[in-house]
Amino acid sequence: MAIPDVPAAQPGSSKASRDKVLLPPKGRYQIKELLKAPGRLIHPGRHIEEELEKLEQHSLRAHGEKVDQFKGVTAGKVRGMQRVKLCDVTLDDVIAGKHTPPLTLRDFEDFLAFREKSAENLYFHIWLDEYRKLYEQSRPSDRPHEDVITLGKSFKTAVDTFFAQASPLEVNVPSDIRREIDGRIRDVSQATAAAPSNEAFLPPDAFERVHDVTSESLAISFKAFRKQVVRNADRNRGWFAIFLGVLTWALGLIPTIVCAVLDKARGWRAFGIPLWWFGTVVAVGGLGKTCLVIYLFGDNRQLYPWERQEYNDIGTLSSASGSTSDPWNAPSTAEDGASSHVTGEKGTPPGTPFVSALPESRRSSQHSPMSDLGYFPLAPTSPSISEKSQKSSSASKSGSRRQSTTPGGLYFAPAGMDLPRSSRVWAPFTKMMNPIVARSQRNLVLAAAGYGLIVCAITTAICLSVPNRDRS
Repeated sequence: MAIPDVPAAQPGSSKASRDKVLLPPKGRYQIKELLKAPGRLIHPGRHIEEELEKLEQHSLRAHGEKVDQFKGVTAGKVRGMQRVKLCDVTLDDVIAGKHTPPLTLRDFEDFLAFREKSAENLYFHIWLDEYRKLYEQSRPSDRPHEDVITLGKSFKTAVDTFFAQASPLEVNVPSDIRREIDGRIRDVSQATAAAPSNEAFLPPDAFERVHDVTSESLAISFKAFRKQVVRNADRNRGWFAIFLGVLTWALGLIPTIVCAVLDKARGWRAFGIPLWWFGTVVAVGGLGKTCLVIYLFGDNRQLYPWERQEYNDIGTLSSASGSTSDPWNAPSTAEDGASSHVTGEKGTPPGTPFVSALPESRRSSQHSPMSDLGYFPLAPTSPSISEKSQKSSSASKSGSRRQSTTPGGLYFAPAGMDLPRSSRVWAPFTKMMNPIVARSQRNLVLAAAGYGLIVCAITTAICLSVPNRDRS
């Protein structure tokens, strides 16, 4: 499927443009976080809850209103017997912005865009929900002309985005469903052509079969997303942890070998027991892409390759270079696509805890999930600009980020990004601000510790039974 290329966005030169780029803060290895490790094992998520409570107090002083960071999902439950588990987190809650990183809508969008290459399912789901709300605001016989124009514009943009063959966000549905919806779209197009002054559009129910297919795929992707958020390391770091764990376990065999060869007392072999246990814990954690070192230094995770690219090519996100015009006509009081990735105030150094208030769009009753998406929408560009963009794109570097647009002008950055499949072993990490994820991550570490005890017991029994070398 051909995807039109436009030139890579250039890094912003002004501080204002850099401040608009929504990037997670980089973490640091700090001794004080290492000292908190026992507390995080016993009471996982407690430190995160305390920081979020400080944020609420900060918001109360700054804005005169209290902001519930848990959005009613975990408030009153995080310390009680009815604690919310990761399996209880729903897609609707994530879309509604009821969770903190790494369970935000923007996090899920990144996962779909870069890991599964199926972000169009999420975009279609959100669009249809917004479209249905706008359609049901009034009866067809009493609908104001402004709403008719808005619905027609939203419908046309969605057709260009999800059902145009040249679109990088074309939804993947069975052929019979596609033929049915294409026929209805043609009927609407002919009605609009016959009466240009009267915008024609389909009712939301016409997309139900398409929505059923995309929702099923979206549910499968969301289950995979929930598994990923618990992991604090990428693939390369996981392989390194496995190697380090096996090496540590092998080093524990040295006392046994030395005692057996030199005919020393068997008690010296016990010096290998800590290495057998710790090496197994590190290796098992690596199999689950959980780095014990990162965990010991706080509730952190590695930056993903696309986040590293955003640091390198700062200013290339839609929030830094896009227009404030919204072709989706989604109701929102925010002018930019702010999301809960904003984890520090302007000028806050990397690694600073989550201390800034949520964007105004998060607190508005008219807030739309559209404003939390990072890769669309942007206002359609004129044909002359597109032609100039395509000419200059051929001269751009092959490794640079490229932007792609649908016929409706929607932004889809991942379509042309050339990223590694995994972050580097020593890639920076960022802080996680979700007690639900912290508890699930603690459970993975405890499971690895349990496997470590089993392997350690078996290895100890074998090594202690090995006889010394007969030197007679």
